[in-house]
Amino acid sequence: MSLVRALAEDFLKHPQIDEVGLVFTPPPSTAVAHSLPESTKLALHVPAVPALVHQARTAAPSDEAAWLALVLCNPENHTAWAHRKRLLLAQQTSLAVEFHLCKLALVRLPKSGFAFEHMAWLFDRSVRAASTRRGRDAVIHETLDVCTELATRHRRLYYAWALRHRISQWLQADDVAAEMEWARAWMHKHVSDASCAAYLAALVRLWFDRDAALALSVTRRAKVLAAETQWIVSITASFPAHEALWTYRRHVASMWVDVARELVEKLSPERLEVALRTADVAPALESRRWWWCESTEVAVEIDFETALQVLLDEMNAPGVDVWAARYRQWVAWRILELVHARPPATAEVRLVDFEHVAQLPALVASVLKPS
Repeated sequence: MSLVRALAEDFLKHPQIDEVGLVFTPPPSTAVAHSLPESTKLALHVPAVPALVHQARTAAPSDEAAWLALVLCNPENHTAWAHRKRLLLAQQTSLAVEFHLCKLALVRLPKSGFAFEHMAWLFDRSVRAASTRRGRDAVIHETLDVCTELATRHRRLYYAWALRHRISQWLQADDVAAEMEWARAWMHKHVSDASCAAYLAALVRLWFDRDAALALSVTRRAKVLAAETQWIVSITASFPAHEALWTYRRHVASMWVDVARELVEKLSPERLEVALRTADVAPALESRRWWWCESTEVAVEIDFETALQVLLDEMNAPGVDVWAARYRQWVAWRILELVHARPPATAEVRLVDFEHVAQLPALVASVLKPS
């Protein structure tokens, strides 16, 4: 029996295999280039790998075992993955086998872009082929579990988060809310993971699109953002030196700007001037900051003044590191854009451009003033 055929038979015979690795010992015989020292581990013997690869490369293009061997030996072999796709389309293999093989390849080489691309392709085919929501949810959660396992083993694994973002587009509103809870818990344990910060921000925006009540009510969206702001302010206070946390805080503030922009379009120029003149530039007390969203039901409609106050409070965000300073400057610029102020040509704000505002210019100028 050839080495390629022996490897393929052992792979198909043991579906419980969860890891493939290389061992630097001679094979137990000249006919076998692999062994199963444990029930869930597949070992490829390095001295026999060259012969295994040679046999696989000289096999017929329709030989499923040959491309399986090449993928296990080198998950970065793009040609092998392309042939695996052709075999699947020709019904010479199954989605379950391909998913298992792809998972093993990623455990073997977790930063393989070709393996992640193949898994994304498999996910799209599987989720579209599911005839029921239960079947579709099973595919979604199985793939999410793989992403979680790989991200847990290897920090800042961009490919895993990119695939997770792709999967999230298939989630319903209630599933998005559950995924947000998971992402918050992950981010609390991995405060330097910028990929998770971007993913959580994308989930919040996705929830706004999926949930009809949130899509139609700016007040309901503001209540969600209030909860997100309280959470990120708390965790940033505990870990102020991590850029990923300030990145997510900026995402949340950007969504506040969207809410405020939607509200300011409904104001008359006179009402806008009154709102700017009465804005409280002092940091808000926690006891009065979220008074309008304390109840679970929407009792008080949010107005532009409240949204502006949230942004002003964020412009006073405490912190002495560079990320806090950049965040305060970013919020200051967003406020200027929000009230249709002309951005200054230099870093210093010319107060003559903001004569219609009483307190806001001095505060913004102090934030944007170069150190």
